[in-house]
Amino acid sequence: MSHQQTGFTVLELLIASSLAVGVILMAVTGLGTARQSEQIELAYQRLNENARLATDLLRQGLQRAGHPGCHPSVRRNLIADGHDPAWPAVEVSAEGALTLTGFRAVLEANIPDESAGEAILPLGRSHGIATGTPVVVSAASGDACALFIHTGEEPQALSRAPGSGASNRLPATAYQALTGAVTVFTLERVMFEVGPSSTHAERRSMFRRRASARYRREELVVGVEALSVRMLSHDQTVTAAPVGVSLALEVASGRAETLGSAPLRLPVDLTVALRNRWP
Repeated sequence: MSHQQTGFTVLELLIASSLAVGVILMAVTGLGTARQSEQIELAYQRLNENARLATDLLRQGLQRAGHPGCHPSVRRNLIADGHDPAWPAVEVSAEGALTLTGFRAVLEANIPDESAGEAILPLGRSHGIATGTPVVVSAASGDACALFIHTGEEPQALSRAPGSGASNRLPATAYQALTGAVTVFTLERVMFEVGPSSTHAERRSMFRRRASARYRREELVVGVEALSVRMLSHDQTVTAAPVGVSLALEVASGRAETLGSAPLRLPVDLTVALRNRWP
């Protein structure tokens, strides 16, 4: 009596096992490649987002640089030597740091009519402005504005008087009348720089330091590797007043974002026209 053979031979099992292992390896490799492609795509998205954020911050800062606090045609400069504290509005250090200067609004107040033409301007509220600080007081009506060094110590009033150090000059006739609703501006300096990240090892970031924040170092955008600045003027001479600024940035991803592959790099060029009048 003959018996019919059932099941698989050892050879068939070995072949089937080899095929199964091959299929599994192909699937695992495919999943790994797909995951890496997805990670690289996400890294590109973050790279573009970081580049957009960095350029937006720099553009906004440059557009505010040199802000005079009011229209130059109505501003009376009482500072003794006649200089504009917001000048130069854009500076570049030897290390490549970009410093921007301009006036920013810090408070709104109301000056009583009886004090409109006086050296002392009562605000009816605490201002927190230190003696010796450059100040612009601008009428809400837009027809009066004064730039001076605050020489008083009264916490609820600003003084445009000469002071003990003769910081301000006396007007030829009378003080410009400032009354009713006003906005008070003080000088703000903002510095942008690139350096080692404080939150990500082996990365560089763009930082900001502001005078109003006691020049505390603020990490703004991780991945900004380099920042270079070039001033633009009509005749391209060193002494010519700049009309714009050309910026070149390099933004890079981290190795962790690309699963150990080489970091992605994105060069970015930006040109910003300066809005505010140069003295």
